[in-house]
Amino acid sequence: MKLLGALCILSGGAGGFLAFLASARRELRLLWDLSQAVGLLQSGVRWKKIPVPRIVDDLSAREMSGVYFRRVTDGLKSNLPLQCAWEKGFEDLPGEYGAAIRAMEWGGDEKQVLGALEYLRLTLCAQYERRREELRRKGRLSAAAALCLAGVLVVILA
Repeated sequence: MKLLGALCILSGGAGGFLAFLASARRELRLLWDLSQAVGLLQSGVRWKKIPVPRIVDDLSAREMSGVYFRRVTDGLKSNLPLQCAWEKGFEDLPGEYGAAIRAMEWGGDEKQVLGALEYLRLTLCAQYERRREELRRKGRLSAAAALCLAGVLVVILA
């Protein structure tokens, strides 16, 4: 009976940890995808001179971040100004990276917009690195905690 209880405790803990890990990895992939998408947006404006609405429409096909760019495109199609459509498209994006994206200013000339996009891209890249390191650290701590729990269960069962 003790063994069955110990297995239930271990499997519950492992399941919770794996769910956390999957969620954190999804968030990390989304953050990376957003930083890459902003880089493509910046490149399209700077070098290819493509209009922003067309670039945003192209970005809506992205696997991870496409849903947010699709919302921006939908806002633009319903005649919202770019700034409003941008904020509305990313309104439910969580975390500090969501706030950073919503804070992007589309006003001004091309040089100001490109500067704002570069700042946003660098901010997202820095947040990605911080989150990746945080996830790595939490993974190590969780592994150490799991080993300690396993040791305690061995002592209890012995």
